[in-house]
This record gives sequence, C-alpha cells and structure tokens, in this order.
Amino acid sequence: MKIQFVQGEVAPAAYTEDFYGGIDIYIYEGVGREVPGLERRAADLLELYGLSEREALVLLHIVKRGSSSAGEIAKALQLRRVEAYKLVKKLAEDNLIHASAGKPVTYSSQPLESFITTITGAQMQKLKGMEMAKEELITLSRNLPRSHSKASNQQFRMIQGREQIYGHLGRMVRGAAKSVDLILTRSDLALSHVVGLTDSLNQAADRGTKVRLISRVDESTMEAAEGLSNRCELRHSNVTTLGRLSVADTSQTLISLVLDKSLGKRNAKDVAIWSDSGDFAGMMGSLFDTAYRASVPRQGKLRVVGAPEETAE
Repeated sequence: MKIQFVQGEVAPAAYTEDFYGGIDIYIYEGVGREVPGLERRAADLLELYGLSEREALVLLHIVKRGSSSAGEIAKALQLRRVEAYKLVKKLAEDNLIHASAGKPVTYSSQPLESFITTITGAQMQKLKGMEMAKEELITLSRNLPRSHSKASNQQFRMIQGREQIYGHLGRMVRGAAKSVDLILTRSDLALSHVVGLTDSLNQAADRGTKVRLISRVDESTMEAAEGLSNRCELRHSNVTTLGRLSVADTSQTLISLVLDKSLGKRNAKDVAIWSDSGDFAGMMGSLFDTAYRASVPRQGKLRVVGAPEETAE
C-alpha cells in the first residue's frame, strides 16, 4: 500500500480504493481523512478550472452523494463544521452547487460535464478576446509616452575654475526659495563682496530665505562679515580652509575642493561638483548641520576680533 501525505494530518482511513493494481491513499491538505487515488486525481484536475483543493473535494463529495448537508460534509471529510460551511457557501456563490431548503439545508450539484463545459467555454471566449486584443495592445504600448524615474533624471556636473564656481554659487543663492547653507573658505568670504555673493546672500535673506553661513572670521574677513545682513546667520569655524559646500533648498548641492590657496577669483585649478540629487543634498545637509553646531556665532567673534587693544599706562 502506498501512502502519500499532502499537507494534512494523518487520520484513520475512511475507505480505500484499488488504483492501477495498488492501493493509493492520500492525506489531503486541510482534510482529516485519507483521500482515494481516483478522487485525488479528479480533485487535481478540478484545480485547473479554478477550484481550490478543498473546494474540489467538497464538490466531488456532493457529486458522489447526490446531495449532502454541511454537517455531513464536515463529518465525511473530517473538516471543522465552520470550514465546511465556508466551502459550501463559496461553491454556491459560484453556482457550482445549489441549496435546498430544509432542516438541515442540503446541497446538490449539476453534473460535472455541465460544469466543465460551461467553464471551458468561458475560458475559450476569454482567450479569444485576448488574442483579438493582442496586436492592438502591442501597438498601444509602443506609442505610450515614456516617463523616467526621478533617479534617472538626477544630474552630476563638474565645474572647473574659481570664477565659474562663484558664478554657480550666486545662481544657487538667487534661485533658492527656502534655505541656503554655505561653507566658505576665508578667501571666499573676503572676496564675497567683490564677486557679488554678499549682495545675493543679503537679497535672499531679505525675501525670507533662511541663510546660514560658516567661514573663518578674523581680521582679513571682518569687513566682509560686517557687510552681511543680520538676517544671514554667519558663524565662525577654523575648519573651513579645505573646500566649499553649498546646499540650496535641500535639492541642489555644490561641493568644491580648493587646490590653490592663493587669493583672487581667476584661478583655474579649483574644481567643484554640482548635483540636483535630493539624496545627495540630504547627506550634505546633515554634514553642514554637524559643522554648524560646532561653530561659533559671529556676534561674539566679531567683538573679539574688533576689540581695541589696551594701552599700558
């Protein structure tokens, strides 16, 4: 005797059936009793027509018995009564079985031949419709407007030369609506009024854009620092000589290395990378926030730098 377990629990055999010279017994999914081989094969075939395994077994039971109540089905298939009621309700909604009033309510089925013919006809009609729509659908798909993901539209651009970098910084500041975060070298701050960056920052602050700036505030940059509006939040840091960083509206970023520390705006060695990647801007914005918290407010720094020297009596 051959026994096959099919996602179920072993239960006492209800009955067995001679199948191709042997006894095949199946322990079927969710069903407490053993399922004979022929019934198992019929259930497998019914799954091709859209029934679940347990629905197929319930339908086969009703076909064999002619009619049966939910309680009888539960007992015969060793199902929980609640599960049996759910299964017959689903089969009835699909018009595969019909309920007859009485105590208890019994269920009967149309011949399987009628069921198979109806389902096969519906599927063939559906397949015919799919074949008819095939060419039109292919044509429509080729003519659909193509949209690209946000990530594929993100740009990274290299900018060569200090004057070009200053020009791009100015455009970022003038175009910012919500916020501008800047880290400038000491030379950048000293030249800011010459290259027009001071005016751009003051105008941005006047129109309500939040402007935060970190640079080195000392004797060489004090005049430029005092030229910035009080609405511009300037802070002092000693760690601003290696490069520049600008984040505008958390959507654009410019990061630059200073390869030549000489003064002057006409320097071809400086290189910057600009991007409109939101993810990159967010990462650089976090870096700026860390540096901003570690810096010193400009008010106190300017007082220290501008304090008159005491004269000895």
